Amino acid sequence: MAADFRTTATALPTLLVLSLLVVAARSDDTAATPVTPSTACNETTDPNFCRTVLPSNGTSNLYTYGRFSVAKSLANANRFLGLVNRYLSRGSGRLSPGALAALQDCQLLSGLNIDFLSAAGATLNTSANSTLLDPQAEDVQTLLSAILTNQQTCADGLQAAAAAWSVRDGLSVPMVNSTKLYS
Repeated sequence: MAADFRTTATALPTLLVLSLLVVAARSDDTAATPVTPSTACNETTDPNFCRTVLPSNGTSNLYTYGRFSVAKSLANANRFLGLVNRYLSRGSGRLSPGALAALQDCQLLSGLNIDFLSAAGATLNTSANSTLLDPQAEDVQTLLSAILTNQQTCADGLQAAAAAWSVRDGLSVPMVNSTKLYS
C-alpha cells in the first residue's frame, strides 16, 4: 500500500492536467476543437482515470478540460492540506520527530502546490480566446511539474517516517486521489 500512495498520491491528477495541456499546446486548432471526454483522455498518461474525472456528457475543447482539471486538482489539494493540518493539530505530541517533520514538510509542499495550481488556473483563465501561447503553456507545464515533484517529496517523507506511525495510512488514499488528478 505504501508504494502505491508514494508514486500515485498527487502525481496522477497533475499528470492528467499536464497531459491535457501538452496535447492542447501541440496545435491551437486541435485544442480549440470540441471533443468528447473520451477522445480528450486518449492522449493522457492514464486514460481510464481521466474518463472518471472529466464530465461524461457533452463536448468541450482541451482548454476547457484543462481548466476543469486544474479546478478539480485545486479542490483536491485543499482537501489534502486540510487533512495534513488536522493530523498535525491532533497528533503533534504523539508523533515521532520524523513523522512530525514529514507532516510539516507535506504541509509546506501542499501549500506550494495550492499556490502553483492557482497560478496555473489563473493563466488558463486569462488566456485570450481560449488559446495558450507557447510561453504560457511552458509556464503552466513548469508549475505542474513542480507540483508532481512536491507531491513525490511529500510521499517520500511520509514513507520514510511510516514505520513509526499509523497516520500514513490515513493520508495514502487522499494522496493517491490527488496524484491521479494532477496527472
